[in-house]
Amino acid sequence: MSDHKKTVVEKAHEYGDIEPLDDGYQYFWVKDRGAFSANDLRLIADELDRLNENWNGDIDCYFAGENKG
Repeated sequence: MSDHKKTVVEKAHEYGDIEPLDDGYQYFWVKDRGAFSANDLRLIADELDRLNENWNGDIDCYFAGENKG
């Protein structure tokens, strides 16, 4: 992980910018922290994909009739 990516992702977690909603997925919330570049937002999108990967698999299995419990 590059230093810039690490900083962007760590700060998003540190400031509580990544939180779940009622559907169980993690979302990015900007809380008066200024502007983000397109690159920063891509890094955050990649982090959300990483965090939601297991949950998304569980949802896919559920709707495929293979509920893991």
